[in-house]
Amino acid sequence: MTINVANTSLIINMPHLQSWQQRWGALLFSALCWVYFLMPILIVAGWLIGLHQLARSVVWLGGFTSLRAMVTLTGEGIGALALAWAAWTLYLALRSPIDTDKPGFVDDFSVSRHFRVDRAAVEAARRATVTTVHFAPSGQIIAIEPEAAPRSGMGHWPVRAAA
Repeated sequence: MTINVANTSLIINMPHLQSWQQRWGALLFSALCWVYFLMPILIVAGWLIGLHQLARSVVWLGGFTSLRAMVTLTGEGIGALALAWAAWTLYLALRSPIDTDKPGFVDDFSVSRHFRVDRAAVEAARRATVTTVHFAPSGQIIAIEPEAAPRSGMGHWPVRAAA
């Protein structure tokens, strides 16, 4: 079975948009990482409370000296990650700020070209009080229906999005 990854890139915090292979793969990888992280902690905790099977695991893994070396390596790894995180945070704080100027007016031609819709429909939607926009399941705009709704004392008209 092949998976077309080009059309199904990983989406952060949107698992419902991922394929089932991506969801299960991420779940399995996460579970394996947690087991890898928690297994030494569980072994040492069991050894400290006196569970004989886990005490044998500590001896099999090299005893207290091996445990001390493992804790040292873990501490160095966490320290390196914290140092990298601090350096990255400092870099982001010191770099030049992003230009946050508001963009100027965009003409109807640019809007119609960007969204691939008819220019006349964009012009009509600008003049209309209420506009209904129809989307394809892929998110592409397929139709724009400008409606000239009667004015009332409500002030603002809602924008409706049709499925």
